[in-house]
Amino acid sequence: MKELKTDIGIIGAGPAGIACSVQLKRFGIEHTIFEKESIGGMLKNANWIENYPGYPAGINGIEVCELLKQHADQFHLNIYFDEILSADYDAGKFHLTSENYSVECKRLVIASGTKPKPVTGVEIFPEANEYIYRDIYNLRNIKNKEIGIVGAGDAAFDYALTLAGENKIHLYNKGEQIKAIPPLVKKVQENDNIECHSNTSILTVEKLKKRLQFQTIEDIFQLDYLIFAIGRLPLKDFLSPNILLHQNKLVADDKLFLIGDVANENRRQLAIAAGNGIECAMRINELEHGSY
Repeated sequence: MKELKTDIGIIGAGPAGIACSVQLKRFGIEHTIFEKESIGGMLKNANWIENYPGYPAGINGIEVCELLKQHADQFHLNIYFDEILSADYDAGKFHLTSENYSVECKRLVIASGTKPKPVTGVEIFPEANEYIYRDIYNLRNIKNKEIGIVGAGDAAFDYALTLAGENKIHLYNKGEQIKAIPPLVKKVQENDNIECHSNTSILTVEKLKKRLQFQTIEDIFQLDYLIFAIGRLPLKDFLSPNILLHQNKLVADDKLFLIGDVANENRRQLAIAAGNGIECAMRINELEHGSY
């Protein structure tokens, strides 16, 4: 395992992490980003982003990811595509471990995003898992399939719109209340390839030949794929119990920074995440060089 030292460690290359890195680079502050998959984070699932300033006609999530990559390349950002498996704090330093590196840094920026909420109350047979997803990136190019999406929020409705172009989509809501914003609801209601099912709670999911079969209280359905879009939680699994216990103090002491979706609960917006990243970098610059 190789040893690596950096002044500032950033975990995550989504909009918050990239924005923070770009601003730190402008300040001349040495830092390193660690990203487990690809630049852009959950944006790769987004159908259409309509509220980001400067794009009045909206922009596709994949396009934003490509623009972030171009921005990172333009600024020659120092990105290691390696997942951080653990992070601890001792003797005034953070100690990170990945598959390939042992990393030491004096400040740590967590921009790791979120993870799906666990599915509860549903019996899922193991052989069915290969047809069950928590996001849609790997399904974006499929055609002529029948896909079920469980959820009633923005993510579920956005996923439905992304996949509905050449597929039949079923949206399953365990109640009647729809939590998605009105523009998404309107687009879904106007799309002939999307069918909404209210008061539908899934009890079991099993594999039937090359399809899924799942049972509700009143009916049995068969689909090609099933997606659970039932909410997300901050992704902090790699943080040690020591950091979690002292998180508030580390934040108050300007050692630890949580930015973007990992810190913003339900306010998971591109503009907010980017702003978090820039603000974080400005705070670090004040600590390193003093206020202008």
